[in-house]
Amino acid sequence: MRAIAEPPIVEAIRNVSHPGAWREFAAFFRSGRAANFKVYLDDACALPADWRADWDAPTQWGSLGNSNWASKYAAAGFIPHMIEQSPFVTKDWLEADASVVVVFPRHFAGGPTILQQQCLLRLQSRSPAFRATNGSRHFFIFVDSRGPCCAPRLLGPTLPQGRLPLRGRPWSTSHPSLPP
Repeated sequence: MRAIAEPPIVEAIRNVSHPGAWREFAAFFRSGRAANFKVYLDDACALPADWRADWDAPTQWGSLGNSNWASKYAAAGFIPHMIEQSPFVTKDWLEADASVVVVFPRHFAGGPTILQQQCLLRLQSRSPAFRATNGSRHFFIFVDSRGPCCAPRLLGPTLPQGRLPLRGRPWSTSHPSLPP
């Protein structure tokens, strides 16, 4: 594997990262593994239908309206946009090491809690990449203040193997009200 130049972000995040996580992150670049790593942006949820058209200023749903997009929810659009502009993106899911699910929860009335389940069901029926791995290489990035922990009853039975990988650790859907 050929090593790619270590981006400035590797050292820049050292002081704001857990030491073990930072070491793994730096080793990813220093070992050369980053040179061949590919990410597929899976937008099979179609939530929104065409995220590229308004990733930087989407229409928001709810009482907060559009006023909080830039300060609070903008990463929902900026993250997939930045990935798409990076050397790591691939349009062919078969070449991908991981898939990032493109979903903007604040577009819709279900918000981040219910929309996760709706997106998961759409991935299961529409995404060849998701079906091929049962979602084991798919990552949801929610930039909202409410996530899977707010809806364990809704999401628990539908999550692949009852877990979501989050920051390298599995997030369990176990909850006293859920069956094991």
